[in-house]
Amino acid sequence: MTSRGCTGSGCFLALIGYFVVPFALAALVSPALVSYLLLTDPRQLRHDHVEWLLMLVAAPLVSYALVAARRKRPARPDAGLGESRADRRAIRVRRIMQTVLLLAVNSAATLAMLTHGVHPFGRHAFAPTMEILGVTLLATIAAIIAFRGWDRWSPPMGEPVTVAAVRKAAIETQREIQFLKAQNQKVERMANAVAEQLRTFQSEAQFITLQSLHFESFSCADIAHGHYRSAQASSRTMSRLLGRARATCAPRIVPLRDLSTGRRDRPDREGIKAAGADLAHFRLKLDAEVARGLGFVKTLNLNTAQLRDSIRDGCGTPGHRWYDALEVRKQHAKAAR
Repeated sequence: MTSRGCTGSGCFLALIGYFVVPFALAALVSPALVSYLLLTDPRQLRHDHVEWLLMLVAAPLVSYALVAARRKRPARPDAGLGESRADRRAIRVRRIMQTVLLLAVNSAATLAMLTHGVHPFGRHAFAPTMEILGVTLLATIAAIIAFRGWDRWSPPMGEPVTVAAVRKAAIETQREIQFLKAQNQKVERMANAVAEQLRTFQSEAQFITLQSLHFESFSCADIAHGHYRSAQASSRTMSRLLGRARATCAPRIVPLRDLSTGRRDRPDREGIKAAGADLAHFRLKLDAEVARGLGFVKTLNLNTAQLRDSIRDGCGTPGHRWYDALEVRKQHAKAAR
Protein backbone atom coordinates (compact mmCIF):
# COMPACT_ATOMS: atom_id res chain seq x y z
CA MET A 1 0.00 0.00 0.00
CA THR A 2 1.15 3.50 -0.74
CA SER A 3 1.95 5.73 2.18
CA ARG A 4 -0.62 8.41 2.94
CA GLY A 5 1.76 10.43 5.10
CA CYS A 6 2.25 14.09 4.29
CA THR A 7 4.87 15.15 1.78
CA GLY A 8 7.66 17.58 2.62
CA SER A 9 5.73 20.61 1.38
CA GLY A 10 2.51 19.35 2.98
CA CYS A 11 4.17 18.93 6.36
CA PHE A 12 5.71 22.37 6.06
CA LEU A 13 2.33 23.94 5.32
CA ALA A 14 0.81 22.04 8.23
CA LEU A 15 3.59 23.33 10.49
CA ILE A 16 2.80 26.88 9.40
CA GLY A 17 -0.92 26.34 9.95
CA TYR A 18 -0.54 24.86 13.41
CA PHE A 19 2.26 27.00 14.84
CA VAL A 20 3.32 30.03 12.79
CA VAL A 21 -0.14 31.44 12.04
CA PRO A 22 -1.44 31.23 15.63
CA PHE A 23 1.82 32.72 16.91
CA ALA A 24 1.58 35.60 14.43
CA LEU A 25 -2.05 36.29 15.40
CA ALA A 26 -1.19 36.10 19.09
CA ALA A 27 1.66 38.57 18.55
CA LEU A 28 -0.73 41.01 16.86
CA VAL A 29 -3.11 41.02 19.84
CA SER A 30 -0.39 40.95 22.52
CA PRO A 31 -0.30 44.77 23.04
CA ALA A 32 -4.01 44.76 23.91
CA LEU A 33 -3.73 41.67 26.13
CA VAL A 34 -0.70 43.02 27.99
CA SER A 35 -2.46 46.33 28.58
CA TYR A 36 -5.56 44.54 29.83
CA LEU A 37 -3.59 42.29 32.19
CA LEU A 38 -1.58 45.24 33.44
CA LEU A 39 -4.80 46.88 34.59
CA THR A 40 -6.76 43.83 35.75
CA ASP A 41 -4.33 41.06 36.72
CA PRO A 42 -0.72 42.23 37.17
CA ARG A 43 0.17 39.03 39.04
CA GLN A 44 -0.50 36.82 36.02
CA LEU A 45 1.40 39.25 33.84
CA ARG A 46 4.44 38.99 36.12
CA HIS A 47 4.14 35.21 36.21
CA ASP A 48 4.33 34.91 32.39
CA HIS A 49 6.36 38.03 31.75
CA VAL A 50 8.95 36.30 29.51
CA GLU A 51 6.29 34.97 27.13
CA TRP A 52 4.48 38.30 27.01
CA LEU A 53 7.74 40.15 26.40
CA LEU A 54 8.52 37.91 23.44
CA MET A 55 5.06 38.54 22.05
CA LEU A 56 5.45 42.30 22.40
CA VAL A 57 8.80 42.21 20.61
CA ALA A 58 7.34 40.07 17.83
CA ALA A 59 4.21 42.22 17.38
CA PRO A 60 5.71 45.06 15.28
CA LEU A 61 7.90 42.61 13.35
CA VAL A 62 4.94 40.43 12.40
CA SER A 63 2.85 43.48 11.53
CA TYR A 64 5.57 44.97 9.33
CA ALA A 65 6.16 41.62 7.61
CA LEU A 66 2.47 41.32 6.75
CA VAL A 67 2.34 44.89 5.44
CA ALA A 68 5.60 44.83 3.46
CA ALA A 69 5.10 41.36 1.96
CA ARG A 70 2.53 42.74 -0.48
CA ARG A 71 4.85 45.12 -2.31
CA LYS A 72 6.78 44.12 -5.46
CA ARG A 73 9.78 46.07 -6.63
CA PRO A 74 10.15 46.99 -10.29
CA ALA A 75 12.41 44.61 -12.14
CA ARG A 76 14.52 47.22 -13.91
CA PRO A 77 14.16 50.66 -12.36
CA ASP A 78 15.82 53.34 -14.49
CA ALA A 79 17.96 56.01 -12.86
CA GLY A 80 15.81 58.96 -11.91
CA LEU A 81 12.55 57.22 -12.80
CA GLY A 82 12.59 54.16 -10.57
CA GLU A 83 12.76 54.37 -6.81
CA SER A 84 14.86 57.34 -5.79
CA ARG A 85 16.11 57.80 -2.27
CA ALA A 86 13.15 60.08 -1.51
CA ASP A 87 10.75 57.47 -2.92
CA ARG A 88 12.26 54.69 -0.80
CA ARG A 89 11.97 56.89 2.27
CA ALA A 90 8.31 57.61 1.46
CA ILE A 91 7.64 53.88 1.03
CA ARG A 92 9.26 53.12 4.39
CA VAL A 93 7.18 55.82 6.08
CA ARG A 94 4.01 54.42 4.51
CA ARG A 95 4.88 50.89 5.65
CA ILE A 96 5.57 52.07 9.20
CA MET A 97 2.24 53.92 9.27
CA GLN A 98 0.44 50.81 8.05
CA THR A 99 2.29 48.69 10.61
CA VAL A 100 1.08 50.91 13.43
CA LEU A 101 -2.44 50.99 12.02
CA LEU A 102 -2.56 47.20 11.75
CA LEU A 103 -1.53 46.86 15.39
CA ALA A 104 -4.04 49.54 16.39
CA VAL A 105 -6.91 47.85 14.55
CA ASN A 106 -6.22 44.48 16.13
CA SER A 107 -5.69 45.99 19.57
CA ALA A 108 -8.97 47.91 19.34
CA ALA A 109 -10.86 44.79 18.26
CA THR A 110 -9.28 42.73 21.06
CA LEU A 111 -9.98 45.35 23.73
CA ALA A 112 -13.58 45.56 22.57
CA MET A 113 -13.96 41.79 22.97
CA LEU A 114 -12.25 41.82 26.38
CA THR A 115 -14.57 44.54 27.66
CA HIS A 116 -17.56 42.47 26.49
CA GLY A 117 -16.59 39.43 28.57
CA VAL A 118 -14.40 37.41 26.21
CA HIS A 119 -11.49 36.48 28.52
CA PRO A 120 -8.81 34.13 27.11
CA PHE A 121 -7.42 33.32 30.57
CA GLY A 122 -7.85 30.53 33.10
CA ARG A 123 -9.01 26.93 32.70
CA HIS A 124 -11.62 27.62 30.02
CA ALA A 125 -9.47 29.85 27.86
CA PHE A 126 -9.47 27.79 24.66
CA ALA A 127 -12.80 28.90 23.20
CA PRO A 128 -12.32 32.63 23.98
CA THR A 129 -8.77 32.45 22.61
CA MET A 130 -9.95 30.94 19.35
CA GLU A 131 -12.67 33.59 19.15
CA ILE A 132 -10.15 36.41 19.60
CA LEU A 133 -7.70 34.87 17.11
CA GLY A 134 -10.49 34.41 14.57
CA VAL A 135 -11.54 38.04 14.86
CA THR A 136 -7.86 39.05 14.61
CA LEU A 137 -7.45 37.04 11.43
CA LEU A 138 -10.48 38.69 9.83
CA ALA A 139 -9.40 42.16 10.96
CA THR A 140 -5.88 41.58 9.60
CA ILE A 141 -7.19 40.46 6.21
CA ALA A 142 -9.54 43.44 6.02
CA ALA A 143 -6.76 45.85 7.00
CA ILE A 144 -4.32 44.46 4.44
CA ILE A 145 -6.97 44.75 1.70
CA ALA A 146 -7.61 48.33 2.79
CA PHE A 147 -3.87 49.09 2.73
CA ARG A 148 -3.62 47.69 -0.80
CA GLY A 149 -6.45 49.96 -1.89
CA TRP A 150 -4.72 52.88 -0.18
CA ASP A 151 -1.49 52.21 -2.04
CA ARG A 152 -3.30 51.98 -5.37
CA TRP A 153 -5.45 55.05 -4.74
CA SER A 154 -2.55 57.15 -3.48
CA PRO A 155 0.83 55.48 -4.18
CA PRO A 156 3.69 56.42 -1.83
CA MET A 157 6.30 58.60 -3.49
CA GLY A 158 8.78 61.17 -2.26
CA GLU A 159 9.74 62.89 -5.50
CA PRO A 160 6.74 64.31 -7.40
CA VAL A 161 6.73 64.83 -11.15
CA THR A 162 6.44 68.38 -12.44
CA VAL A 163 4.68 69.74 -15.51
CA ALA A 164 8.04 70.91 -16.86
CA ALA A 165 9.51 67.40 -16.64
CA VAL A 166 6.58 65.84 -18.52
CA ARG A 167 6.66 68.55 -21.22
CA LYS A 168 10.41 68.14 -21.63
CA ALA A 169 9.96 64.39 -22.09
CA ALA A 170 7.23 65.04 -24.69
CA ILE A 171 9.52 67.37 -26.67
CA GLU A 172 12.36 64.85 -26.57
CA THR A 173 9.98 62.12 -27.71
CA GLN A 174 8.89 64.27 -30.66
CA ARG A 175 12.51 64.70 -31.70
CA GLU A 176 13.11 60.99 -31.41
CA ILE A 177 10.08 60.28 -33.59
CA GLN A 178 11.43 62.55 -36.31
CA PHE A 179 14.82 60.85 -36.10
CA LEU A 180 13.22 57.41 -36.36
CA LYS A 181 11.19 58.47 -39.40
CA ALA A 182 14.41 59.50 -41.15
CA GLN A 183 16.06 56.25 -40.02
CA ASN A 184 13.13 54.22 -41.35
CA GLN A 185 13.37 55.92 -44.74
CA LYS A 186 17.08 55.13 -44.88
CA VAL A 187 16.56 51.46 -44.03
CA GLU A 188 13.70 51.18 -46.52
CA ARG A 189 15.83 52.70 -49.30
CA MET A 190 18.68 50.32 -48.52
CA ALA A 191 16.34 47.31 -48.54
CA ASN A 192 14.97 48.38 -51.92
CA ALA A 193 18.49 48.93 -53.27
CA VAL A 194 19.57 45.44 -52.24
CA ALA A 195 16.39 43.93 -53.70
CA GLU A 196 16.99 45.77 -56.98
CA GLN A 197 20.60 44.56 -57.08
CA LEU A 198 19.43 40.98 -56.57
CA ARG A 199 17.11 41.31 -59.56
CA THR A 200 19.95 42.53 -61.79
CA PHE A 201 22.67 40.27 -60.41
CA GLN A 202 25.64 39.70 -62.78
CA SER A 203 28.20 37.20 -61.43
CA GLU A 204 31.86 38.19 -61.13
CA ALA A 205 31.56 41.45 -63.11
CA GLN A 206 29.97 43.16 -60.11
CA PHE A 207 31.91 41.47 -57.31
CA ILE A 208 33.45 44.67 -55.89
CA THR A 209 30.14 46.52 -56.09
CA LEU A 210 28.22 43.67 -54.48
CA GLN A 211 30.80 43.30 -51.72
CA SER A 212 30.56 47.00 -50.94
CA LEU A 213 26.74 46.90 -51.01
CA HIS A 214 26.68 43.94 -48.61
CA PHE A 215 28.85 45.86 -46.14
CA GLU A 216 26.66 48.96 -46.40
CA SER A 217 23.48 46.91 -45.99
CA PHE A 218 24.77 44.96 -43.00
CA SER A 219 26.05 48.13 -41.31
CA CYS A 220 22.79 49.97 -41.97
CA ALA A 221 20.72 47.20 -40.37
CA ASP A 222 23.08 46.94 -37.40
CA ILE A 223 23.08 50.67 -36.68
CA ALA A 224 19.31 50.97 -37.18
CA HIS A 225 18.63 48.07 -34.83
CA GLY A 226 20.68 49.79 -32.14
CA HIS A 227 18.61 52.95 -32.59
CA TYR A 228 15.38 50.98 -32.31
CA ARG A 229 16.53 49.29 -29.11
CA SER A 230 17.36 52.71 -27.69
CA ALA A 231 13.91 53.96 -28.69
CA GLN A 232 12.29 50.97 -26.97
CA ALA A 233 14.21 51.82 -23.79
CA SER A 234 12.99 55.41 -24.12
CA SER A 235 9.43 54.16 -24.47
CA ARG A 236 9.73 52.16 -21.25
CA THR A 237 11.17 55.23 -19.54
CA MET A 238 8.22 57.30 -20.75
CA SER A 239 5.83 54.65 -19.45
CA ARG A 240 7.38 54.88 -15.99
CA LEU A 241 7.26 58.67 -16.14
CA LEU A 242 3.57 58.52 -17.00
CA GLY A 243 3.02 56.21 -14.05
CA ARG A 244 4.79 58.64 -11.75
CA ALA A 245 2.75 61.50 -13.20
CA ARG A 246 -0.47 59.63 -12.37
CA ALA A 247 0.85 58.96 -8.87
CA THR A 248 1.66 62.65 -8.46
CA CYS A 249 -1.90 63.58 -9.41
CA ALA A 250 -3.42 61.05 -7.01
CA PRO A 251 -5.48 62.58 -4.15
CA ARG A 252 -3.55 62.95 -0.91
CA ILE A 253 -4.33 64.21 2.56
CA VAL A 254 -0.78 65.49 2.99
CA PRO A 255 0.68 67.13 -0.15
CA LEU A 256 3.97 65.88 -1.54
CA ARG A 257 7.10 67.82 -0.75
CA ASP A 258 8.82 69.69 -3.58
CA LEU A 259 12.47 68.69 -3.20
CA SER A 260 13.69 71.87 -4.91
CA THR A 261 11.89 74.22 -2.50
CA GLY A 262 11.34 71.96 0.50
CA ARG A 263 7.69 73.03 0.68
CA ARG A 264 4.57 70.90 0.48
CA ASP A 265 2.41 72.20 -2.37
CA ARG A 266 -0.53 70.81 -4.26
CA PRO A 267 0.59 69.72 -7.75
CA ASP A 268 -0.73 71.30 -10.91
CA ARG A 269 -2.95 68.31 -11.67
CA GLU A 270 -4.56 69.80 -14.77
CA GLY A 271 -1.19 70.77 -16.24
CA ILE A 272 0.34 67.37 -15.49
CA LYS A 273 -2.66 65.53 -16.96
CA ALA A 274 -2.57 67.63 -20.15
CA ALA A 275 1.18 67.17 -20.58
CA GLY A 276 0.82 63.47 -19.75
CA ALA A 277 -1.84 63.05 -22.45
CA ASP A 278 0.52 64.59 -25.02
CA LEU A 279 3.37 62.38 -23.84
CA ALA A 280 1.19 59.25 -24.02
CA HIS A 281 0.20 60.18 -27.59
CA PHE A 282 3.81 60.69 -28.65
CA ARG A 283 4.82 57.45 -26.97
CA LEU A 284 2.27 55.55 -29.08
CA LYS A 285 3.66 57.18 -32.22
CA LEU A 286 7.19 56.30 -31.09
CA ASP A 287 6.20 52.65 -30.61
CA ALA A 288 4.56 52.63 -34.05
CA GLU A 289 7.71 53.99 -35.72
CA VAL A 290 9.85 51.42 -33.89
CA ALA A 291 7.58 48.58 -35.02
CA ARG A 292 7.64 49.93 -38.59
CA GLY A 293 11.43 50.25 -38.52
CA LEU A 294 11.94 46.75 -37.16
CA GLY A 295 9.86 45.45 -40.05
CA PHE A 296 12.16 47.26 -42.49
CA VAL A 297 15.23 45.84 -40.71
CA LYS A 298 13.82 42.32 -40.96
CA THR A 299 13.28 42.78 -44.71
CA LEU A 300 16.75 44.28 -45.10
CA ASN A 301 18.34 41.36 -43.23
CA LEU A 302 16.58 38.86 -45.48
CA ASN A 303 17.73 40.72 -48.61
CA THR A 304 21.27 40.99 -47.22
CA ALA A 305 21.37 37.25 -46.57
CA GLN A 306 20.23 36.57 -50.14
CA LEU A 307 22.90 38.96 -51.41
CA ARG A 308 25.55 37.18 -49.35
CA ASP A 309 24.56 33.79 -50.77
CA SER A 310 24.42 35.21 -54.28
CA ILE A 311 27.98 36.52 -53.94
CA ARG A 312 29.14 33.13 -52.66
CA ASP A 313 27.40 31.12 -55.37
CA GLY A 314 27.68 33.49 -58.34
CA CYS A 315 31.07 35.20 -58.07
CA GLY A 316 33.34 32.19 -58.43
CA THR A 317 36.54 31.86 -56.40
CA PRO A 318 36.59 35.50 -55.16
CA GLY A 319 33.04 35.05 -53.88
CA HIS A 320 33.94 31.86 -51.98
CA ARG A 321 37.02 33.48 -50.43
CA TRP A 322 35.00 36.51 -49.42
CA TYR A 323 32.30 34.32 -47.88
CA ASP A 324 34.81 32.24 -45.90
CA ALA A 325 36.48 35.39 -44.56
CA LEU A 326 33.06 36.75 -43.60
CA GLU A 327 32.23 33.61 -41.62
CA VAL A 328 35.59 33.78 -39.81
CA ARG A 329 34.89 37.39 -38.81
CA LYS A 330 31.47 36.36 -37.52
CA GLN A 331 32.99 33.66 -35.34
CA HIS A 332 35.57 36.06 -33.94
CA ALA A 333 32.83 38.61 -33.21
CA LYS A 334 30.78 35.98 -31.33
CA ALA A 335 33.84 34.89 -29.34
CA ALA A 336 34.60 38.52 -28.44
CA ARG A 337 31.13 38.92 -26.90
